Amino acid sequence: MQGTALQRFVSNVVKLPQKKYYNHQTLHKLAAEIGLPGHLVDLRNEIIHGDSGYAGGCTVETALETSFMWIKNYYWYPESTQMNGRTAKRHQNPSRDWKCFMKSLNKYACMLLNDNENDDTDDRKSLKLLTLLVETFHHSYTIDPQGCIDAVVEILLVPLGQKCKLQSSGNRKMDKCGCFFNFHAIKGIDTFLKAILINNGSTQLMLNSLLRKLQENKEVASAWIILIVASILKGPTLKGKKGKNGICQRHFLSLQKNGVNWKRIACKLLTLEEEWSVDLATKIMNSSESNISEVQIKKIMSL
Repeated sequence: MQGTALQRFVSNVVKLPQKKYYNHQTLHKLAAEIGLPGHLVDLRNEIIHGDSGYAGGCTVETALETSFMWIKNYYWYPESTQMNGRTAKRHQNPSRDWKCFMKSLNKYACMLLNDNENDDTDDRKSLKLLTLLVETFHHSYTIDPQGCIDAVVEILLVPLGQKCKLQSSGNRKMDKCGCFFNFHAIKGIDTFLKAILINNGSTQLMLNSLLRKLQENKEVASAWIILIVASILKGPTLKGKKGKNGICQRHFLSLQKNGVNWKRIACKLLTLEEEWSVDLATKIMNSSESNISEVQIKKIMSL
């Protein structure tokens, strides 16, 4: 039932921007025009045309949650705003802002995930896209902060059902350190995250979203959590070991502390009861930058 609901939803909703049905366009192109994540189209195709049949389970449930978030931001919120006579501050069309943000985000993710450092890319075009993406993110963030952060995590950081193309292969000179992510891709994402994670509490929302993603893709989500925590606290004990999920200072992100509740993050990591999460929680509590007192550490450990 869930698979059928998803494939019917995607099949119908992507028709919204197609005004002339005889002018054929791919489903991915139509989805990009309305900001619908491309992986929903991929899953829809797998359900209908997959040789081995649809896998079901958590993948479809997560896709349905993503679809619900899209409906809320694309239709329900703008409709509610109009009916109640409210308008978002400084922006008269939140629906258009959200669609523009999602379209730019998908394009930027595609550019980073498919690009490599030897490509002759147009720097001016990339900068123009990044500028538009940051602008539309902040427009939509004023309406739905967590929704915007979830979209960034879903599409750029931990894309559903795709092999992590951000992962280092160890072939490039800058990736000989053994870090999980490749240096070239991290540079592009670092520039974007530095521009959007400036509001108080935004990094907390990012970490919360990544913690929820652990059920879907533990390897990639945990690597991002370790990288973000290490980049902010910058303690020598947070460098991690070279190899799986390890990072070095050269791969640190340019993030600033902006209201992260380290006590809460440490508690959530401890409840996972995994080696990497317990180790990271311990390092957070022992870092002078987290401002967690001895009394608070004892209280956390007793929970």
